[in-house]
Amino acid sequence: MDKEKSFKLFSLPRLNSSQVSAVKPQAIAGDGGFFQGFNKFADDDFNLPFTMKSLPHPNKNKSSDLLPQKVKHLPVIEEENVESMAQLYSKLYNEAEKIKRWKLSVESEMKQKEKKIQENKKTIDAQRKAIQELQFENEKLSLKLEDEMHENKDLLNENNATRHLCDLLKETCARSEEKTNMYEVEREETRQLYVELNNNIEKMIMAFEELRVQAENSRMDMYFKFKEESEKKQKLDNEFKTHLNIKEKQVLLLKHQNEEKDNELINIKHQLHEAMHKINDLEKIKEQQNKMLRETDEKLEELMVQFQRTKDSLQKSEESSLMVQKDLEQQVIQEKSQNRTLMKEIEMKDFNHGNFKGTIQGLVDEKDHLEKTVKILQENEKELQDIIQIREKKIRELEIQATTAVAEHEENLYKQLVKLKEERDKEMLKYEEFIVDYNRVLLAKEQMAKDVDNAFTEVKILQNSLKARNIENEISKKEKQLKTLENKFNILKKQIENKNRSIEDLQQENKTFKKKISSDSKQCSAQEAEVIQLKAKLENIRLQSEKSNNSYQKEIKERSFTEEKLREEAERMKVIADEAQKMQKETDIRCQHKIAEMVALMEKHKHQYDKMVEEKDAELGLHKTKEQETISTKVSLEIELCCLKKELMALKEQFEKVEEKEMLARVAKEKKEVKHKSLVSEEDMFKKLYKELPEAAPLFMTSSKKVPSSVSKSPGTALKLATVKKMRESGWTAVANVDRKKKNKAAEKLFT
Repeated sequence: MDKEKSFKLFSLPRLNSSQVSAVKPQAIAGDGGFFQGFNKFADDDFNLPFTMKSLPHPNKNKSSDLLPQKVKHLPVIEEENVESMAQLYSKLYNEAEKIKRWKLSVESEMKQKEKKIQENKKTIDAQRKAIQELQFENEKLSLKLEDEMHENKDLLNENNATRHLCDLLKETCARSEEKTNMYEVEREETRQLYVELNNNIEKMIMAFEELRVQAENSRMDMYFKFKEESEKKQKLDNEFKTHLNIKEKQVLLLKHQNEEKDNELINIKHQLHEAMHKINDLEKIKEQQNKMLRETDEKLEELMVQFQRTKDSLQKSEESSLMVQKDLEQQVIQEKSQNRTLMKEIEMKDFNHGNFKGTIQGLVDEKDHLEKTVKILQENEKELQDIIQIREKKIRELEIQATTAVAEHEENLYKQLVKLKEERDKEMLKYEEFIVDYNRVLLAKEQMAKDVDNAFTEVKILQNSLKARNIENEISKKEKQLKTLENKFNILKKQIENKNRSIEDLQQENKTFKKKISSDSKQCSAQEAEVIQLKAKLENIRLQSEKSNNSYQKEIKERSFTEEKLREEAERMKVIADEAQKMQKETDIRCQHKIAEMVALMEKHKHQYDKMVEEKDAELGLHKTKEQETISTKVSLEIELCCLKKELMALKEQFEKVEEKEMLARVAKEKKEVKHKSLVSEEDMFKKLYKELPEAAPLFMTSSKKVPSSVSKSPGTALKLATVKKMRESGWTAVANVDRKKKNKAAEKLFT
């Protein structure tokens, strides 16, 4: 009984699974005999998460007589076991507290990570919303671009219309040039006609002078002949009477012809007065047209005033657009936080912006082209106005020349008529002198007849008185007288024949004069016809001038209308170009602001990402160290488990041997009861420990499961790091693209 030593077993406090869920790896020192009760429950899949560096490794070359030595040294072992169990309990308590602390730290980290995940989800949702809004904005921009494309098509159609109008103007200019050439040709022809008419008139004047000289010479010859032959015309009374009647009839006809010519001259003068009235009416119409042109100039000035008003309204609209721009800039400032995912879209916008710049440059070129065309049209209009003024001057000169020519022609005709009247008066005087001479001849003839009658009466008287006296002498005398009278009669006959011949010559001369007068009348009628033709030509020229003036006025109106349209189009193009330039400037400013903001945000994000990367690198280093520790603990635990399994197998063999020896040693139960009680107590203690230890086993399992949580979460961190790297690369590529674009713009400015 002295050998028996009473000892108390300290039972481990049972830990709930809610208190401890994971076990941090910790070095444990203890005896290897503590694990002798795990021989029935040791498996290959049971992995402890902690190392046991202080455990003594069992010797493999133990002898088979280990049990008798233990039996001998049982009291010493029991004391050592009690001390080791107390140390183990204290160590386990410390480890449990460490595990609790580690659990709390892990839970706090998990909560922080969950908060970060929620924040990331919120940022992702906000970015999705921003992406949707940007998609809507892109659709709006695409619609705007389509509208601008339609507007460009409309502008191209308007440019084609203006080109067509320019072609029409060119055709009209060519037609006007052809008309001017025709007018010049007609003017030259009229000049030639005037020259020919002047030559004909000079020839007629020369012919009239020659005829006048011939008439005067013939009149003088006839006057002398009449004086010489006045005595020979006594016997030709009847013939002269007949001739006088004929001549009187001819004179009456000539008087009628002269009266008709006078009436024709009066009609010509009346027509000339009517033509002068028409010319005055045309001048009044020209004055009215000039008034209309002045009114059109006033209308143009009013249109310029309206244009200035529209300019003022455009300036007001520009101010309102600036206010809208300020509001948009405020909205842009509010949307700064959402510009992380806008770099690719900004690149697309830059590309569209480049295309828009190209379209704007095309519009500017078209605007310049239209301005040039407008200038050209204005110059053409000025040239046409100058041409119209020159043609009006030419028409006035032609009218003046025509009036002067008509006046000269009328003066020449009037002079010719005066000369003809004078010649007619002279011929009438000559005719009256001829009649006087003829009367004288008749009187002389009557006196001769009276003398003959007196002679016959005297002869009768002498015959009656001197019938008886010397009838023969008287008869002879009378015969002589008769002979003399016969001779005289023959002489008179000869004289009468000569006078008849002279009268025939005069008649022939009168016929020639009549022919000349008829030819002169024909020439006068021809000249009158020429005058009528000239008047008709003048009327045609006036009508053509009126038509040309009307056509020119219509062309001027059409060109003024087309010029107004072109000016309106040019103003529209200027407004569109100004708006496009303003939009370009606004877009440039916005892009520059956005780029600057994006660069600042990228720099901020870069610093933040650098910090995050450093933190994540530190966390990764910690995780890697933890993983290495866990791997090292796993390896050490596996090695230790293998050793423990081997030891347990050895203990099983030893236990079987001990049982065999116990069967042999049952005979000596009485002597060794104390020893048997101690062995039973040891077995009960091991069983109790085994019953308590399985409750703690789930703790080890949970710890083994919870420890690699950081490892399981390592792919998420790796993905985050990959996204961070991608964002950094995309940001730096965007910044590099912006720098390249700035350099390209600077180079273009240098070259331009």
